[in-house]
Amino acid sequence: PGSYVFRVRASNKDGVWSEAPAALTITITPPWWSSWWFRLLVLGAIAAAAAAAWRLRFRALVQQKEVLAREVGARTAELVLQKDAAEQRKREAEEQGEAADSARRNIALLSDIGRRLTANLDTEAIMATLYEHVQVLMEAPVFAVAVARPDGLLFDFAYAVVEGRRSAPSQRERRDPRQLAAWCIEHGREVFINELALEAARYLPGVDPADAASEALPCAADAPATRLPRSLLYVPVAVGQRVLGALTVQSFAPRAYQRVHLDMLRTLAAYVGVALDNAQAYRQLKDVQGQLAAQEKLASLGSLVAGVAHELNTPIGNSLLMASTLHEKTLGIRKALETSALRRSELDGYVGAAGEASELIVRSLHQAADLVNSFRQVSVDQASAQRRRFELGLACQEIVATLMNKVRLAGHALVLEVPGGIAMDSYPGPLGQVLINFVNNALLHAFEGPGGSMRLSAELIDSDWVRIAFADDGRGIAREHLARVFDPFF
Repeated sequence: PGSYVFRVRASNKDGVWSEAPAALTITITPPWWSSWWFRLLVLGAIAAAAAAAWRLRFRALVQQKEVLAREVGARTAELVLQKDAAEQRKREAEEQGEAADSARRNIALLSDIGRRLTANLDTEAIMATLYEHVQVLMEAPVFAVAVARPDGLLFDFAYAVVEGRRSAPSQRERRDPRQLAAWCIEHGREVFINELALEAARYLPGVDPADAASEALPCAADAPATRLPRSLLYVPVAVGQRVLGALTVQSFAPRAYQRVHLDMLRTLAAYVGVALDNAQAYRQLKDVQGQLAAQEKLASLGSLVAGVAHELNTPIGNSLLMASTLHEKTLGIRKALETSALRRSELDGYVGAAGEASELIVRSLHQAADLVNSFRQVSVDQASAQRRRFELGLACQEIVATLMNKVRLAGHALVLEVPGGIAMDSYPGPLGQVLINFVNNALLHAFEGPGGSMRLSAELIDSDWVRIAFADDGRGIAREHLARVFDPFF
Protein backbone atom coordinates (compact mmCIF):
# COMPACT_ATOMS: atom_id res chain seq x y z
CA PRO A 1 0.00 0.00 0.00
CA GLY A 2 1.07 3.57 -0.64
CA SER A 3 0.97 6.32 -3.34
CA TYR A 4 2.48 5.70 -6.73
CA VAL A 5 3.09 7.97 -9.91
CA PHE A 6 2.71 6.37 -13.28
CA ARG A 7 4.55 8.41 -15.97
CA VAL A 8 4.04 7.63 -19.64
CA ARG A 9 5.74 8.98 -22.83
CA ALA A 10 4.20 8.23 -26.10
CA SER A 11 5.23 8.45 -29.74
CA ASN A 12 3.17 8.94 -32.78
CA LYS A 13 3.22 6.97 -35.82
CA ASP A 14 6.00 9.08 -37.02
CA GLY A 15 8.08 8.15 -34.16
CA VAL A 16 7.98 11.43 -32.54
CA TRP A 17 8.00 11.25 -28.80
CA SER A 18 6.30 13.60 -26.61
CA GLU A 19 8.52 15.95 -24.77
CA ALA A 20 6.96 15.69 -21.37
CA PRO A 21 5.74 12.39 -20.04
CA ALA A 22 2.27 12.08 -18.79
CA ALA A 23 2.05 11.39 -15.03
CA LEU A 24 -0.71 9.43 -13.23
CA THR A 25 -0.75 9.34 -9.48
CA ILE A 26 -2.10 6.07 -8.05
CA THR A 27 -2.78 5.58 -4.37
CA ILE A 28 -3.14 1.99 -3.01
CA THR A 29 -4.78 1.86 0.39
CA PRO A 30 -3.72 -0.90 2.89
CA PRO A 31 -6.16 -3.64 4.05
CA TRP A 32 -8.35 -2.88 7.02
CA TRP A 33 -6.38 -5.05 9.37
CA SER A 34 -3.29 -3.05 8.55
CA SER A 35 -4.92 0.24 9.13
CA TRP A 36 -3.84 2.48 11.96
CA TRP A 37 -7.19 2.66 13.47
CA PHE A 38 -7.38 -1.12 13.48
CA ARG A 39 -4.00 -1.29 15.06
CA LEU A 40 -5.01 1.32 17.57
CA LEU A 41 -8.19 -0.59 18.23
CA VAL A 42 -6.18 -3.79 18.61
CA LEU A 43 -3.80 -2.05 20.96
CA GLY A 44 -6.74 -0.70 22.94
CA ALA A 45 -8.29 -4.13 22.99
CA ILE A 46 -5.03 -5.66 24.10
CA ALA A 47 -4.65 -3.00 26.77
CA ALA A 48 -8.23 -3.53 27.86
CA ALA A 49 -7.69 -7.29 27.86
CA ALA A 50 -4.50 -6.88 29.85
CA ALA A 51 -6.27 -4.61 32.26
CA ALA A 52 -9.15 -7.05 32.53
CA ALA A 53 -6.74 -9.94 32.99
CA TRP A 54 -4.87 -8.01 35.65
CA ARG A 55 -8.10 -7.19 37.40
CA LEU A 56 -9.22 -10.80 37.16
CA ARG A 57 -5.87 -11.99 38.45
CA PHE A 58 -5.92 -9.43 41.21
CA ARG A 59 -9.44 -10.43 42.14
CA ALA A 60 -8.45 -14.08 42.02
CA LEU A 61 -5.47 -13.35 44.19
CA VAL A 62 -7.65 -11.36 46.59
CA GLN A 63 -10.21 -14.17 46.69
CA GLN A 64 -7.46 -16.72 47.13
CA LYS A 65 -6.05 -14.60 49.92
CA GLU A 66 -9.48 -14.38 51.51
CA VAL A 67 -9.94 -18.14 51.12
CA LEU A 68 -6.54 -18.73 52.62
CA ALA A 69 -7.35 -16.26 55.40
CA ARG A 70 -10.62 -18.05 56.04
CA GLU A 71 -8.88 -21.42 55.98
CA VAL A 72 -6.16 -20.12 58.27
CA GLY A 73 -8.83 -18.64 60.55
CA ALA A 74 -10.85 -21.86 60.49
CA ARG A 75 -7.73 -23.92 61.10
CA THR A 76 -6.67 -21.54 63.83
CA ALA A 77 -10.13 -21.72 65.39
CA GLU A 78 -10.04 -25.51 65.09
CA LEU A 79 -6.63 -25.60 66.71
CA VAL A 80 -7.90 -23.28 69.44
CA LEU A 81 -10.92 -25.53 69.93
CA GLN A 82 -8.66 -28.58 69.97
CA LYS A 83 -6.40 -26.81 72.44
CA ASP A 84 -9.40 -25.86 74.59
CA ALA A 85 -10.74 -29.40 74.31
CA ALA A 86 -7.34 -30.81 75.24
CA GLU A 87 -7.12 -28.46 78.20
CA GLN A 88 -10.69 -29.37 79.15
CA ARG A 89 -9.85 -33.07 78.91
CA LYS A 90 -6.73 -32.41 80.97
CA ARG A 91 -8.76 -30.56 83.57
CA GLU A 92 -11.37 -33.32 83.54
CA ALA A 93 -8.65 -35.93 83.86
CA GLU A 94 -7.14 -34.00 86.76
CA GLU A 95 -10.58 -33.61 88.32
CA GLN A 96 -11.28 -37.30 87.77
CA GLY A 97 -7.91 -38.10 89.28
CA GLU A 98 -8.67 -35.87 92.24
CA ALA A 99 -12.14 -37.39 92.46
CA ALA A 100 -10.63 -40.88 92.31
CA ASP A 101 -8.10 -39.96 94.99
CA SER A 102 -10.87 -38.42 97.06
CA ALA A 103 -13.03 -41.51 96.50
CA ARG A 104 -10.17 -43.78 97.57
CA ARG A 105 -9.59 -41.64 100.65
CA ASN A 106 -13.31 -41.63 101.40
CA ILE A 107 -13.53 -45.39 100.93
CA ALA A 108 -10.59 -45.92 103.24
CA LEU A 109 -12.07 -43.47 105.75
CA LEU A 110 -15.52 -45.08 105.51
CA SER A 111 -13.99 -48.51 105.99
CA ASP A 112 -12.13 -47.30 109.06
CA ILE A 113 -15.32 -45.66 110.37
CA GLY A 114 -17.22 -48.90 109.74
CA ARG A 115 -14.66 -50.91 111.69
CA ARG A 116 -14.84 -48.48 114.60
CA LEU A 117 -18.64 -48.44 114.60
CA THR A 118 -19.15 -52.19 114.35
CA ALA A 119 -16.44 -52.88 116.95
CA ASN A 120 -18.37 -50.89 119.56
CA LEU A 121 -21.25 -52.36 121.54
CA ASP A 122 -22.31 -49.20 123.37
CA THR A 123 -25.10 -47.28 121.60
CA GLU A 124 -24.06 -43.86 122.90
CA ALA A 125 -20.44 -44.42 121.87
CA ILE A 126 -21.54 -45.60 118.42
CA MET A 127 -23.53 -42.42 117.80
CA ALA A 128 -20.80 -40.13 119.17
CA THR A 129 -18.21 -41.80 116.92
CA LEU A 130 -20.54 -41.46 113.94
CA TYR A 131 -21.11 -37.74 114.57
CA GLU A 132 -17.38 -37.11 114.93
CA HIS A 133 -16.64 -38.63 111.51
CA VAL A 134 -19.63 -37.14 109.69
CA GLN A 135 -18.26 -33.69 110.53
CA VAL A 136 -15.11 -34.60 108.60
CA LEU A 137 -16.95 -35.91 105.54
CA MET A 138 -19.54 -33.16 104.97
CA GLU A 139 -21.13 -30.02 106.28
CA ALA A 140 -23.55 -31.07 109.00
CA PRO A 141 -24.62 -28.26 111.34
CA VAL A 142 -27.62 -30.47 112.16
CA PHE A 143 -27.04 -34.18 112.81
CA ALA A 144 -29.40 -36.72 114.34
CA VAL A 145 -30.01 -40.44 114.68
CA ALA A 146 -33.65 -41.50 114.92
CA VAL A 147 -34.40 -44.90 116.47
CA ALA A 148 -37.76 -46.56 115.85
CA ARG A 149 -39.56 -48.08 118.79
CA PRO A 150 -40.76 -51.70 118.58
CA ASP A 151 -44.40 -50.63 119.02
CA GLY A 152 -44.37 -48.97 115.58
CA LEU A 153 -46.04 -45.81 116.91
CA LEU A 154 -43.13 -43.61 117.97
CA PHE A 155 -39.49 -42.99 117.22
CA ASP A 156 -36.83 -41.25 119.29
CA PHE A 157 -34.13 -38.79 118.33
CA ALA A 158 -31.72 -40.68 120.57
CA TYR A 159 -28.72 -38.59 119.51
CA ALA A 160 -28.96 -35.09 118.05
CA VAL A 161 -26.54 -32.17 117.65
CA VAL A 162 -27.73 -28.76 116.40
CA GLU A 163 -25.06 -26.15 115.64
CA GLY A 164 -22.53 -27.88 117.87
CA ARG A 165 -24.84 -28.29 120.86
CA ARG A 166 -26.14 -31.65 122.00
CA SER A 167 -29.93 -31.70 122.13
CA ALA A 168 -31.91 -33.58 124.72
CA PRO A 169 -33.50 -36.81 123.43
CA SER A 170 -37.01 -36.30 122.11
CA GLN A 171 -39.74 -38.51 120.66
CA ARG A 172 -42.01 -38.06 117.66
CA GLU A 173 -44.97 -39.90 116.19
CA ARG A 174 -44.30 -42.11 113.20
CA ARG A 175 -47.72 -41.24 111.73
CA ASP A 176 -47.06 -37.48 111.82
CA PRO A 177 -47.50 -36.28 108.20
CA ARG A 178 -45.06 -33.39 108.78
CA GLN A 179 -42.13 -35.60 109.73
CA LEU A 180 -39.53 -36.34 107.04
CA ALA A 181 -37.84 -38.77 109.44
CA ALA A 182 -41.13 -40.64 109.85
CA TRP A 183 -41.53 -40.75 106.05
CA CYS A 184 -38.00 -42.18 105.70
CA ILE A 185 -38.62 -44.84 108.37
CA GLU A 186 -42.09 -45.80 107.13
CA HIS A 187 -41.10 -46.05 103.45
CA GLY A 188 -37.56 -47.31 104.02
CA ARG A 189 -36.33 -44.84 101.38
CA GLU A 190 -33.90 -41.93 101.23
CA VAL A 191 -34.80 -38.24 101.30
CA PHE A 192 -32.61 -35.90 99.20
CA ILE A 193 -33.62 -32.23 99.39
CA ASN A 194 -31.47 -29.27 98.33
CA GLU A 195 -34.15 -26.59 98.64
CA LEU A 196 -36.88 -27.50 101.09
CA ALA A 197 -39.28 -24.78 99.97
CA LEU A 198 -39.32 -26.22 96.43
CA GLU A 199 -38.91 -29.96 97.06
CA ALA A 200 -40.86 -30.66 100.25
CA ALA A 201 -44.03 -31.52 98.30
CA ARG A 202 -42.28 -34.54 96.73
CA TYR A 203 -42.25 -36.26 100.12
CA LEU A 204 -44.89 -34.44 102.17
CA PRO A 205 -47.66 -33.31 99.79
CA GLY A 206 -49.96 -30.69 101.23
CA VAL A 207 -47.60 -29.78 104.09
CA ASP A 208 -46.32 -26.23 104.50
CA PRO A 209 -42.52 -26.27 103.87
CA ALA A 210 -42.01 -24.05 106.92
CA ASP A 211 -43.80 -26.62 109.10
CA ALA A 212 -41.76 -29.43 107.54
CA ALA A 213 -38.51 -27.52 108.21
CA SER A 214 -39.51 -26.82 111.81
CA GLU A 215 -40.47 -30.46 112.44
CA ALA A 216 -37.31 -31.70 110.74
CA LEU A 217 -35.09 -30.20 113.43
CA PRO A 218 -34.38 -32.80 116.13
CA CYS A 219 -34.49 -30.21 118.94
CA ALA A 220 -36.58 -30.85 122.00
CA ALA A 221 -39.76 -28.81 122.34
CA ASP A 222 -38.26 -26.67 125.09
CA ALA A 223 -35.20 -25.72 122.98
CA PRO A 224 -36.39 -24.39 119.58
CA ALA A 225 -33.82 -23.50 116.92
CA THR A 226 -33.27 -19.98 115.66
CA ARG A 227 -32.85 -21.06 112.01
CA LEU A 228 -34.57 -23.60 109.79
CA PRO A 229 -32.78 -26.07 107.51
CA ARG A 230 -32.97 -25.78 103.72
CA SER A 231 -30.86 -28.78 102.61
CA LEU A 232 -31.64 -32.19 104.14
CA LEU A 233 -30.49 -35.79 103.74
CA TYR A 234 -32.29 -38.74 105.36
CA VAL A 235 -31.13 -42.34 104.99
CA PRO A 236 -32.92 -45.33 106.59
CA VAL A 237 -30.88 -47.41 109.04
CA ALA A 238 -31.79 -50.99 108.24
CA VAL A 239 -30.58 -54.53 108.80
CA GLY A 240 -32.00 -56.77 106.12
CA GLN A 241 -35.69 -55.91 105.84
CA ARG A 242 -35.87 -54.41 109.35
CA VAL A 243 -35.75 -50.61 109.50
CA LEU A 244 -34.21 -49.66 112.83
CA GLY A 245 -34.41 -45.90 112.33
CA ALA A 246 -32.98 -43.10 110.21
CA LEU A 247 -29.81 -41.03 109.91
CA THR A 248 -30.05 -37.35 108.94
CA VAL A 249 -27.73 -34.42 108.21
CA GLN A 250 -29.12 -30.94 107.54
CA SER A 251 -27.76 -27.57 106.46
CA PHE A 252 -29.15 -24.06 106.70
CA ALA A 253 -27.76 -23.26 103.20
CA PRO A 254 -29.44 -24.30 99.92
CA ARG A 255 -27.85 -26.89 97.62
CA ALA A 256 -25.39 -27.92 100.32
CA TYR A 257 -25.29 -31.61 99.39
CA GLN A 258 -24.48 -33.71 96.33
CA ARG A 259 -25.02 -37.33 95.42
CA VAL A 260 -21.60 -38.24 96.77
CA HIS A 261 -22.72 -37.07 100.22
CA LEU A 262 -25.84 -39.23 99.94
CA ASP A 263 -23.70 -42.22 98.95
CA MET A 264 -21.38 -41.70 101.94
CA LEU A 265 -24.31 -41.29 104.31
CA ARG A 266 -25.89 -44.46 102.88
CA THR A 267 -22.68 -46.38 103.58
CA LEU A 268 -22.50 -45.01 107.11
CA ALA A 269 -26.14 -45.93 107.70
CA ALA A 270 -25.36 -49.53 106.73
CA TYR A 271 -22.52 -49.63 109.26
CA VAL A 272 -24.70 -47.99 111.91
CA GLY A 273 -27.45 -50.56 111.32
CA VAL A 274 -25.03 -53.42 111.93
CA ALA A 275 -23.52 -51.67 114.96
CA LEU A 276 -26.91 -50.89 116.56
CA ASP A 277 -28.13 -54.42 115.88
CA ASN A 278 -24.97 -55.83 117.48
CA ALA A 279 -25.39 -53.50 120.46
CA GLN A 280 -29.00 -54.59 120.89
CA ALA A 281 -28.02 -58.25 120.62
CA TYR A 282 -25.25 -57.64 123.17
CA ARG A 283 -27.72 -56.05 125.59
CA GLN A 284 -30.08 -58.97 125.16
CA LEU A 285 -27.20 -61.38 125.72
CA LYS A 286 -26.20 -59.55 128.89
CA ASP A 287 -29.79 -59.71 130.10
CA VAL A 288 -29.94 -63.43 129.35
CA GLN A 289 -26.61 -63.96 131.07
CA GLY A 290 -27.88 -62.09 134.11
CA GLN A 291 -31.00 -64.23 134.17
CA LEU A 292 -28.95 -67.41 133.76
CA ALA A 293 -26.55 -66.28 136.49
CA ALA A 294 -29.49 -65.60 138.81
CA GLN A 295 -30.98 -68.99 137.98
CA GLU A 296 -27.60 -70.60 138.53
CA LYS A 297 -27.34 -68.89 141.93
CA LEU A 298 -30.79 -70.17 142.89
CA ALA A 299 -29.92 -73.64 141.69
CA SER A 300 -26.68 -73.50 143.66
CA LEU A 301 -28.55 -72.36 146.76
CA GLY A 302 -31.03 -75.20 146.24
CA SER A 303 -28.15 -77.65 146.05
CA LEU A 304 -26.69 -76.12 149.19
CA VAL A 305 -30.02 -76.45 150.96
CA ALA A 306 -30.22 -80.11 150.01
CA GLY A 307 -26.63 -80.73 151.13
CA VAL A 308 -27.02 -78.86 154.39
CA ALA A 309 -30.32 -80.62 155.10
CA HIS A 310 -28.58 -83.95 154.63
CA GLU A 311 -25.68 -82.82 156.83
CA LEU A 312 -28.08 -81.62 159.52
CA ASN A 313 -29.90 -84.93 159.47
CA THR A 314 -27.08 -86.77 161.30
CA PRO A 315 -26.48 -84.43 164.28
CA ILE A 316 -30.18 -83.70 164.67
CA GLY A 317 -30.97 -87.42 164.42
CA ASN A 318 -28.30 -88.23 167.00
CA SER A 319 -29.61 -85.51 169.28
CA LEU A 320 -33.17 -86.78 168.90
CA LEU A 321 -32.05 -90.36 169.62
CA MET A 322 -30.10 -89.37 172.73
CA ALA A 323 -32.91 -87.12 173.94
CA SER A 324 -35.45 -89.97 173.50
CA THR A 325 -33.17 -92.41 175.33
CA LEU A 326 -32.59 -89.92 178.14
CA HIS A 327 -36.34 -89.31 178.36
CA GLU A 328 -37.01 -93.04 178.72
CA LYS A 329 -34.35 -93.42 181.42
CA THR A 330 -35.73 -90.39 183.25
CA LEU A 331 -39.21 -91.94 183.26
CA GLY A 332 -37.70 -95.17 184.67
CA ILE A 333 -35.89 -93.31 187.44
CA ARG A 334 -39.07 -91.38 188.33
CA LYS A 335 -41.04 -94.63 188.57
CA ALA A 336 -38.38 -96.17 190.76
CA LEU A 337 -38.46 -93.11 193.02
CA GLU A 338 -42.22 -93.26 193.29
CA THR A 339 -42.14 -96.92 194.35
CA SER A 340 -39.08 -96.43 196.58
CA ALA A 341 -37.29 -99.14 194.55
CA LEU A 342 -34.40 -96.96 193.30
CA ARG A 343 -30.98 -98.46 193.98
CA ARG A 344 -27.73 -96.51 194.08
CA SER A 345 -26.28 -98.46 191.17
CA GLU A 346 -29.27 -97.51 189.00
CA LEU A 347 -28.90 -93.86 189.97
CA ASP A 348 -25.18 -93.92 189.18
CA GLY A 349 -25.91 -95.59 185.81
CA TYR A 350 -28.55 -92.97 185.04
CA VAL A 351 -26.23 -90.06 185.92
CA GLY A 352 -23.46 -91.50 183.71
CA ALA A 353 -25.84 -92.14 180.79
CA ALA A 354 -27.36 -88.68 181.20
CA GLY A 355 -23.90 -87.08 181.09
CA GLU A 356 -22.92 -88.96 177.93
CA ALA A 357 -26.27 -88.25 176.30
CA SER A 358 -26.17 -84.56 177.15
CA GLU A 359 -22.58 -84.31 175.90
CA LEU A 360 -23.53 -85.98 172.63
CA ILE A 361 -26.61 -83.78 172.29
CA VAL A 362 -24.58 -80.60 172.90
CA ARG A 363 -21.89 -81.72 170.43
CA SER A 364 -24.49 -82.61 167.77
CA LEU A 365 -26.37 -79.37 168.25
CA HIS A 366 -23.16 -77.36 168.02
CA GLN A 367 -22.36 -79.21 164.80
CA ALA A 368 -25.84 -78.39 163.46
CA ALA A 369 -25.49 -74.77 164.55
CA ASP A 370 -22.15 -74.50 162.76
CA LEU A 371 -23.68 -75.95 159.60
CA VAL A 372 -26.60 -73.56 159.82
CA ASN A 373 -24.27 -70.59 160.37
CA SER A 374 -22.08 -71.65 157.45
CA PHE A 375 -25.07 -72.09 155.18
CA ARG A 376 -26.54 -68.78 156.29
CA GLN A 377 -23.30 -66.87 155.60
CA VAL A 378 -22.74 -68.58 152.24
CA SER A 379 -26.32 -68.02 151.13
CA VAL A 380 -26.25 -64.36 152.23
CA ASP A 381 -22.96 -63.77 150.40
CA GLN A 382 -24.20 -65.40 147.21
CA ALA A 383 -27.51 -63.56 147.30
CA SER A 384 -26.06 -60.10 148.02
CA ALA A 385 -22.64 -60.15 146.25
CA GLN A 386 -21.52 -57.28 148.46
CA ARG A 387 -17.97 -56.35 149.28
CA ARG A 388 -16.95 -56.89 152.91
CA ARG A 389 -14.05 -57.91 155.10
CA PHE A 390 -13.75 -61.63 155.84
CA GLU A 391 -11.22 -64.27 156.72
CA LEU A 392 -10.38 -66.45 153.71
CA GLY A 393 -9.79 -69.66 155.63
CA LEU A 394 -13.08 -69.38 157.51
CA ALA A 395 -15.01 -68.56 154.32
CA CYS A 396 -13.50 -71.59 152.57
CA GLN A 397 -14.34 -73.81 155.52
CA GLU A 398 -17.96 -72.65 155.44
CA ILE A 399 -18.19 -73.33 151.72
CA VAL A 400 -16.54 -76.75 151.99
CA ALA A 401 -18.80 -77.67 154.90
CA THR A 402 -21.86 -77.20 152.68
CA LEU A 403 -20.34 -79.43 149.99
CA MET A 404 -18.85 -82.28 151.97
CA ASN A 405 -21.99 -84.39 151.97
CA LYS A 406 -22.16 -84.34 148.16
CA VAL A 407 -18.44 -85.13 147.92
CA ARG A 408 -18.72 -88.08 150.32
CA LEU A 409 -21.79 -89.48 148.59
CA ALA A 410 -19.87 -89.42 145.28
CA GLY A 411 -17.02 -91.36 146.89
CA HIS A 412 -14.40 -88.63 146.56
CA ALA A 413 -12.25 -86.57 148.90
CA LEU A 414 -11.91 -82.80 149.24
CA VAL A 415 -8.83 -81.47 151.03
CA LEU A 416 -8.74 -77.88 152.29
CA GLU A 417 -5.27 -76.30 152.53
CA VAL A 418 -6.02 -72.65 153.31
CA PRO A 419 -3.98 -71.20 156.17
CA GLY A 420 -5.65 -69.02 158.73
CA GLY A 421 -5.01 -65.34 159.18
CA ILE A 422 -5.52 -64.27 155.55
CA ALA A 423 -7.78 -61.22 155.87
CA MET A 424 -9.65 -60.28 152.70
CA ASP A 425 -11.48 -57.11 151.62
CA SER A 426 -13.37 -58.53 148.67
CA TYR A 427 -16.56 -60.25 147.52
CA PRO A 428 -17.14 -63.54 149.34
CA GLY A 429 -20.36 -64.29 147.46
CA PRO A 430 -18.84 -64.48 143.95
CA LEU A 431 -15.78 -66.22 145.41
CA GLY A 432 -18.00 -68.86 146.99
CA GLN A 433 -19.90 -69.29 143.74
CA VAL A 434 -16.65 -69.86 141.85
CA LEU A 435 -15.39 -72.42 144.38
CA ILE A 436 -18.74 -74.25 144.39
CA ASN A 437 -18.67 -74.35 140.59
CA PHE A 438 -15.12 -75.78 140.69
CA VAL A 439 -16.21 -78.60 142.97
CA ASN A 440 -19.44 -79.30 141.07
CA ASN A 441 -17.63 -79.33 137.71
CA ALA A 442 -15.03 -81.73 139.09
CA LEU A 443 -17.74 -84.02 140.46
CA LEU A 444 -19.61 -83.97 137.12
CA HIS A 445 -16.76 -84.17 134.61
CA ALA A 446 -13.40 -84.98 136.21
CA PHE A 447 -13.78 -88.49 137.56
CA GLU A 448 -14.72 -91.71 135.83
CA GLY A 449 -15.48 -93.47 139.15
CA PRO A 450 -15.21 -93.11 142.94
CA GLY A 451 -11.89 -92.47 144.60
CA GLY A 452 -11.11 -89.06 143.19
CA SER A 453 -9.28 -86.37 145.11
CA MET A 454 -9.70 -82.59 145.04
CA ARG A 455 -7.59 -79.95 146.73
CA LEU A 456 -8.41 -76.30 147.50
CA SER A 457 -5.39 -74.28 148.56
CA ALA A 458 -4.37 -70.65 149.02
CA GLU A 459 -1.16 -68.73 149.66
CA LEU A 460 -0.14 -65.12 150.12
CA ILE A 461 1.85 -63.65 147.21
CA ASP A 462 2.41 -60.27 148.86
CA SER A 463 0.50 -57.91 151.10
CA ASP A 464 -2.12 -57.24 148.41
CA TRP A 465 -2.52 -60.51 146.49
CA VAL A 466 -3.54 -64.09 147.28
CA ARG A 467 -3.26 -67.08 144.96
CA ILE A 468 -6.19 -69.50 145.27
CA ALA A 469 -5.80 -72.85 143.49
CA PHE A 470 -8.20 -75.71 142.90
CA ALA A 471 -6.91 -79.00 141.52
CA ASP A 472 -8.15 -82.53 141.03
CA ASP A 473 -6.61 -85.79 139.83
CA GLY A 474 -9.30 -86.45 137.24
CA ARG A 475 -9.15 -86.73 133.46
CA GLY A 476 -8.36 -83.03 132.82
CA ILE A 477 -9.56 -80.72 130.03
CA ALA A 478 -9.30 -81.66 126.35
CA ARG A 479 -6.67 -79.63 124.49
CA GLU A 480 -9.19 -78.27 121.97
CA HIS A 481 -11.27 -76.85 124.83
CA LEU A 482 -8.48 -75.05 126.67
CA ALA A 483 -8.90 -71.83 124.67
CA ARG A 484 -12.59 -71.64 125.61
CA VAL A 485 -12.56 -72.42 129.31
CA PHE A 486 -13.37 -68.78 130.13
CA ASP A 487 -16.16 -68.39 127.56
CA PRO A 488 -19.50 -67.70 129.27
CA PHE A 489 -21.69 -70.80 129.59
CA PHE A 490 -19.26 -73.00 127.58
